Amino acid sequence: MDASFQLLRRYYPHLVTVSSLAMAPGLFLRIIKRDQLSSQQVMMAHPMTLFVVSAVTWVLLVAAGIVLTVAISDGYLTGEIDINRAFRVGGRKFFSVFAGELLRYIFIFAFTMIIVLIGGILAALQAKIVLVVLIPLALWLFAYLWLRSFAVSPAILLEGLGPVEANLRSWRLSKNCAAHLFFSVSLVIILSWIVNIIVTVLGATVLTQSTAAILGSVVFILIYPLFSAVWTLVYYDLLIRKVGFDLEIMSRELGGDIAPLPAA
Repeated sequence: MDASFQLLRRYYPHLVTVSSLAMAPGLFLRIIKRDQLSSQQVMMAHPMTLFVVSAVTWVLLVAAGIVLTVAISDGYLTGEIDINRAFRVGGRKFFSVFAGELLRYIFIFAFTMIIVLIGGILAALQAKIVLVVLIPLALWLFAYLWLRSFAVSPAILLEGLGPVEANLRSWRLSKNCAAHLFFSVSLVIILSWIVNIIVTVLGATVLTQSTAAILGSVVFILIYPLFSAVWTLVYYDLLIRKVGFDLEIMSRELGGDIAPLPAA
């Protein structure tokens, strides 16, 4: 976390520029469709619109994460960030990352749905074990699988692996490290919750619901680089711990001559 904040202090203008450019279409869509997107009743009445908006949002998040990961890696290894290079490299590997992340979430969804399906059967039988055991188990399983598969995008972007190999790489790197990953990202998750609570309160009191939603999108763009910074540095941290990864060698290969920040 300390290395992440160091990196953010050093390169925040560059990183927030990347985040803003990548997520600008989503923010523009939210501004244009502010009334429709801020009303749950309207969205539920138009499921196709809800699906399209959700899909666009996810694609933009993946795109922003791709470019930010490349930029943060460059800053960490070489001491310099080139926004044009980050978009160029990210653009070339977008479809590989998209495929890798799709495989990741299909895997997570499939295993979580098994627990949900069992819960549905037991609920039909009026078994109280559903609330006591299976719901917490489903939540724990989703979080565990999400943490264990965190390195899919970095593995594709920074090691040049394919979608399947990247998923396997993530599982190997994160073996016996789920707790470490959880505590590494917990501060970022808490920060995100705080922001959501503040925006929700503003929407219910001072601002309109649609304006609060737009404000929430803007704030998320501003803090999203922290998410990418933490995950990218944790990825390098596990590379160093698990495979003896030499940052100086990669730095020289990238043409950098500035020492990287300490490992997270």
